[in-house]
Amino acid sequence: MNQCSSKILMLTTEYPPHVWGGIGTHVFHLTNELAHHGITGTVLTLPYKEGDCQGSPGFTIARPLSPDPAYFSSTYEWIINVNLAWIRYLTALQGGFQAVHAHDWLTAGAALYVQNSIGLPLIATIHSLETGRKRKLKTHSEKLIHSMEKKLIEKADSLIVCSDYMKQELLTLGAEARKITVIPNGVSPFLSRAVAPALQAPYLMAMGRFVPEKGFQDLLKAFARMKHKLPGYKLVLAGEGPCKPLYQKLAEDLKIQDDVIFPGFMKGEALNRYIHHAAITCVPSTYEPFGIAALEFMAAGKPMVVSDAGGLPEAAEDGKTGLIYKRGEVEQLASAILTLAYDQKKAAALGTGARAASEAFSWMGVAQKTSDLYKRLLHSW
Repeated sequence: MNQCSSKILMLTTEYPPHVWGGIGTHVFHLTNELAHHGITGTVLTLPYKEGDCQGSPGFTIARPLSPDPAYFSSTYEWIINVNLAWIRYLTALQGGFQAVHAHDWLTAGAALYVQNSIGLPLIATIHSLETGRKRKLKTHSEKLIHSMEKKLIEKADSLIVCSDYMKQELLTLGAEARKITVIPNGVSPFLSRAVAPALQAPYLMAMGRFVPEKGFQDLLKAFARMKHKLPGYKLVLAGEGPCKPLYQKLAEDLKIQDDVIFPGFMKGEALNRYIHHAAITCVPSTYEPFGIAALEFMAAGKPMVVSDAGGLPEAAEDGKTGLIYKRGEVEQLASAILTLAYDQKKAAALGTGARAASEAFSWMGVAQKTSDLYKRLLHSW
């Protein structure tokens, strides 16, 4: 296959400005870099009605009309209808694509249609699994999502995961080892102008989607236990999500609400300003396939405390680029934070090590490995 002939149909429910998790960040940077490898195509994603939408060189961003989630009783029902809308769009699209690349179960319906009806090879990146997010599948919707994940994993011609941890998860679900390629996530170099701190007080910082598996409830409890040992410190929890009211209520119950800041979802310079001036950063996840937040803290050279959940130990190295504690262990989390707060020399050394280690995780490298996978698959197709 010639480099210039590669044309990919990329399916994702997240793409800037629709970013509520790691998928949107991943696909945006991946498509930007793929253009340098002669890979072009179309990103099929959700519509956006407000403001400017970002694009990628070499990729057309298609945003066909999709159903409003407000009209559906569950995420699963909405996503099924989104995929039906995409299928209607694709039946009229003369794309000339060589392959379809799907991101998570959210795009499985349209991806399997393209594979079966048009005959294109299917690459699926599995960013996370319902069994990891929920631990125990309780609702009918959760079980349906799990079933869709298994079908996508079974039918895909090639599978991409971001960590060895996720590879083992897929093998447990019956995936063929020969189909799985591990490509860790990337991170952009940290850029921040010299601006005044967002807060006058020293602060701990964590960021991400407000869902149970991100572990922010553990961080709030740890902060409450050690607050008297860190006079003047604040805790910044940056993000949005369904658990935000619960976290705000927990802060009140723990009587730390005056010292916990919820700045909302941030990006660009606003986010970098908070990261740049953070005294200590935390990734307290109870489930984490890899952890883009950890990479962003590392790229900024920040001292970091992370749990041992999932693929996080593949990004951070205990004692060299951060301190790792056992997930869910609030006392260990509090102790690790206090260690960095009391030993600034150690904290600075970890930050320096983290920045150096982050250079191994570039989006250019992610695109190179993904491009190589496309070539291998299409050569054998």
